[in-house]
Amino acid sequence: MLTRFVTKRSPMSTKHAFHAGERKIHQAFGIEQQMQDIGSRVIRDFMPQQHSDFYQQLPFILLGHVDVRGRPWASMLTGQKNGQFIFAPDNKHLDIEASAIAGDELQYLDVGQRVGMLGIELHTKRRNRLVAELQRDSGWQWAFSVIQSFGNCPKYIQLRELSWIPTTERQPIRKQAIKQLDKASKALIRQADTFFVASYFVDEQQLDLASNGADVSHRGGEPGFVEVADSGLLTIPDYAGNHMFSTLGNIESNGKAGLLFVDFENGHLLSMTGKAWVNWQTPQPEQYPAAERLWHFQPSQGYWLYNALPFRFSRS
Repeated sequence: MLTRFVTKRSPMSTKHAFHAGERKIHQAFGIEQQMQDIGSRVIRDFMPQQHSDFYQQLPFILLGHVDVRGRPWASMLTGQKNGQFIFAPDNKHLDIEASAIAGDELQYLDVGQRVGMLGIELHTKRRNRLVAELQRDSGWQWAFSVIQSFGNCPKYIQLRELSWIPTTERQPIRKQAIKQLDKASKALIRQADTFFVASYFVDEQQLDLASNGADVSHRGGEPGFVEVADSGLLTIPDYAGNHMFSTLGNIESNGKAGLLFVDFENGHLLSMTGKAWVNWQTPQPEQYPAAERLWHFQPSQGYWLYNALPFRFSRS
């Protein structure tokens, strides 16, 4: 049975800022010591004040989590217009007042489970990430304790402005399960310039490692940067980044990922989980400009959440 990151009640081990899957990649590129030095400085077990302030002003937040079958999912929690919904009582805790979107896998999250969190502002290109443990869940009040906190650069974030939809104009949320990508799914992915990816790592022998847990990350590029085969296989270019290799390190360890695509104009969400693997060979530049490598995703389960968001986005 998969251990869903329900942690032991002992002090977190912080010997390594990165887990074995990430360090294996660092070793292959000859940057292990460099990244360990960087990680010890930028990956903290608390939120700096500017991060605490940042999360509390967000209208939505992304979460990466794992279901009982060991499948990762990326989900979104949203607030309401003119109302704060994320609170930081101190630099080690985040409280969220929101319900999971109807039909989303996040509704099955367990107390004690570790999740990845991504706070992102599309109109400023700011983003910060957390690994946190769910301490309390009342159905609409979530209390998390911070395990790891770090910032991300603004690379590849597409500028967008958010506008709220009046309550009277919102349509009921509707869920449609899919086993494979349908015509609408392929169309959304082929024109997307943004998606979010969930992944995870767990060392069953050392459950107290701070580097254990789920993660959720942003991926962006020019519209159409994700290639969709007729079979539903996705090919994603991987561009130069911070060399942490959080997502790819997780994928290398277990071959799984969960992807979330947002229909920014209509407020729909497309969520999928499935197999993932990395092709470390440098791709042809004429086919994948600026890509350093490719990774692939084959969905095995997914769903649409129509009318899921209380806001819309327009390109800046």
